[in-house]
Amino acid sequence: MPIPIIVCYFGDKLLPEAVVATVVSMVPISITSTYLALMYAVMLTYLPFSMAMIYKSSIATPNNVAPRKQNEQLKVTHPAFARILAAESNMLEGFPFFAVAVLAANQAGVPSATTCMYATFWLVVRAAFCIVYAIANNVLLSVLRSSLWAFSMMTVGKLFALAVAAGN
Repeated sequence: MPIPIIVCYFGDKLLPEAVVATVVSMVPISITSTYLALMYAVMLTYLPFSMAMIYKSSIATPNNVAPRKQNEQLKVTHPAFARILAAESNMLEGFPFFAVAVLAANQAGVPSATTCMYATFWLVVRAAFCIVYAIANNVLLSVLRSSLWAFSMMTVGKLFALAVAAGN
């Protein structure tokens, strides 16, 4: 069975609430609305895009006529730029699952505070994921990146499990 399926399905069992609560307690802002968390997630999804634009501007004049062609060319010669684009793809792939999990938890009646706690955790983990992905040029950092990704998938699985439990 592929790793994403296992991590998401068993996320409920693999992600201790105490770990999530500890991480969230260190966040300087408090997210009290699941819809605000979704807005932040949309914004965070485009963090790698912003990182890519800054990086691209530092090494070339951005080509707005053929930006994807320029990205493909720069990926070949700039490994950090390639990693940022990979982080962007991963964020775009992962956001829909998170959004559906949050909305499922809302619809099922999971307490907003609980959903917000897990959403905040997802945001923190995914922000760290983007940064680590951009700088991961060795095995240790790549393992950290993969671990952060796994925590984000566990969070999605946990939100769905909460929705299932509340909906019964």
